[in-house]
Amino acid sequence: MRHVLAALLAVLSGVLAVLAVASYRIDAVLHTPEPLQQIAGSSAEGQALREAAPELVGSAAGQALEDVAPGFAADMVSQVTGSLAGNIVADEGFDQAWSASLEQTRTGWVEQLRAIRTELDAGREVPDDAAQLDLDIGPLAQLSAEVLTSSLRDAVSGLPFGDQIGAMIDDAVAEVPDDLSVTTGFPATEDVSPRQLAFVESVVGYWMWAAGAAVVLFLVALMVAPYRGRSLVWLFGGAAVLAGGAAARWWLQEQFTQATTAAEGTAESAMVEALVGGFRSVLLPDTMWVMVGGAAAVFIGLITAAVTAMTRR
Repeated sequence: MRHVLAALLAVLSGVLAVLAVASYRIDAVLHTPEPLQQIAGSSAEGQALREAAPELVGSAAGQALEDVAPGFAADMVSQVTGSLAGNIVADEGFDQAWSASLEQTRTGWVEQLRAIRTELDAGREVPDDAAQLDLDIGPLAQLSAEVLTSSLRDAVSGLPFGDQIGAMIDDAVAEVPDDLSVTTGFPATEDVSPRQLAFVESVVGYWMWAAGAAVVLFLVALMVAPYRGRSLVWLFGGAAVLAGGAAARWWLQEQFTQATTAAEGTAESAMVEALVGGFRSVLLPDTMWVMVGGAAAVFIGLITAAVTAMTRR
């Protein structure tokens, strides 16, 4: 009976350990700015994201401007907007606008999840895709408008009636949208509901309690187990951690694959692929470390069992 109780406590301890690690990482991604900024940093995925965002913003802004610009300025607008993405990246305000876009993305997602919880608590339904991550590139859109104005004014400065044309350009640029966002399709609605995501956001801050409970349960399992049965605690606890890490890794990879597949063929595909790649580079290593920890615990259990068996002889 003590063997069974100790094994159950060990498994529960392993499950809580996995939940604590997952909650710690999710809490950091949702409630602190560093992980998302890290995703868009100097890594290959971050560089791809930095290149894809201005391309998308420049295309949207250029199309909007061509729709509202005076007819006689169509060729000039086309030439300027063709190089708009490169001009956005080269602008000294790009890094600040990009950082602001990422931070607004994070805070907007948290507010979105909390609003979903409020709606659900009030008994109202929400769309299945209500909790999916939207990449807020509004600050980049505002920067693109400024770059557009500067570039177009430089282009018409030497023309007759340049001031009048410049004023028309200002009016046209004012029509460029500054609230652009990109729906990433992550996480997939088939696997995670808005209710579940809203619940996760509300509880991940308690990861320290889960970690503490895991440690306490593991120690209790060691005390409950007979002296010669303590190897079972290591074996069952480690197996639970190893299985939990493997399951989390598989689930995340499925989510990433579904998000990139859903974005294929769209204007946002490059940006979604880069963002998902960044999440993959940040989150998947944690699952590997969890699996390594579980495997180490299983190894300790095997060594302990072998030593115990030898001492019996």
